[in-house]
Amino acid sequence: MNDFWTTILDFAQTTTVRVGKQLMQDFGQVQASQKADGSLVTQADKWADQEIRDAIASSFLGYGILSEESDQSFPGTEWCWVIDPLDGTTNFTRGIPIWTISLGLLYRGTPIFGYIYAPTLNQAFHGFWAGSSGLATPTGAFLNHHPIHTSID
Repeated sequence: MNDFWTTILDFAQTTTVRVGKQLMQDFGQVQASQKADGSLVTQADKWADQEIRDAIASSFLGYGILSEESDQSFPGTEWCWVIDPLDGTTNFTRGIPIWTISLGLLYRGTPIFGYIYAPTLNQAFHGFWAGSSGLATPTGAFLNHHPIHTSID
């Protein structure tokens, strides 16, 4: 894996672990309100969204950001991070330990990297896929840095 992809992976891991530690403090302790689309949002969602957007902006100048909790118009940039800072807000507010922090990276609209961190399980899933992007990316899917595969069934 070259330095660029190592930087991407390290950023995703470091950022989600840091944000996850704070979210664990709020887990099952916050109240949700309803957004205009009927989905739930908490102050924890909003805090995590801002933390992740700030981290991206300071580490990846010129990259777009598309987030569930903020601007939802697709930016006209070659590279774009897609974030759901607290995926599973209903479970989070009810103390059900199945929620994640989700990050994706698009290149010219093609999803090429994804990272999901589940703080309550201390599990991180990530994967690379070049698709038709023309990029030389690592390949595969991983759980806590160990390769995972689909069943032959």
